[in-house]
Amino acid sequence: AEIYNLKKNALYKWGLEHLDN
Repeated sequence: AEIYNLKKNALYKWGLEHLDN
């Protein structure tokens, strides 16, 4: 569960950095 949450948070952060205009 811990690793899953870290990956989920990483993807969320990546999404913000790459989709935010």
